[in-house]
Amino acid sequence: MNEVDNGFIRDLQKFVAVAAVGASVLRGRNRAGEARRIQGRLATLDLATVATLNETAFADWLDRTTADLISDRIEWGAVRKAVNLFLRDCLYNKYLNSHYGLDRIEKWLEIPLDSVVAGALIDDEPSLPRWTGLNHLIEKQSRLYQEHAREMAARRTAAGPKEQLPAEAAVHLDIGLWVNNRSKVKQGADNERQS
Repeated sequence: MNEVDNGFIRDLQKFVAVAAVGASVLRGRNRAGEARRIQGRLATLDLATVATLNETAFADWLDRTTADLISDRIEWGAVRKAVNLFLRDCLYNKYLNSHYGLDRIEKWLEIPLDSVVAGALIDDEPSLPRWTGLNHLIEKQSRLYQEHAREMAARRTAAGPKEQLPAEAAVHLDIGLWVNNRSKVKQGADNERQS
């Protein structure tokens, strides 16, 4: 690619970082510009190198990146959600995916966890731990949710055209689980407030 294209790619990665990690992602955790700090770091990640990693190296990179972004103002769960949303949106962006070859890591991308997605995963597998919110999400719990999401993605891919995902990757579950279940979570919260 030429310099103009590389400038466009840099700007596009920054754009995706800002769009993926908006105020609603960190919900009240944006003290002292935490969202801007995280957006800035995501905008400069070396996605070309990330796309060349094997599964183990990618998992290590994801854990290191999450740890590097944690501060005393933002918890592990919120940071991991932000990183996962950013990676998902980069995968879905035609230009970034093509430029970096992100389809090579697609199958290892995690589903971004929040109350809506966790609720849908728990509905599918009631033995999962009770969701206590991003503030309280720890790595061990997250891994259980992610393992189940991978199993669920494999089942849906095997189910055939009606439920088939673009690839057997948990990251794609986010679209359907979030869109189709968000009103259930809101209704549950409204019912709790009324009682």
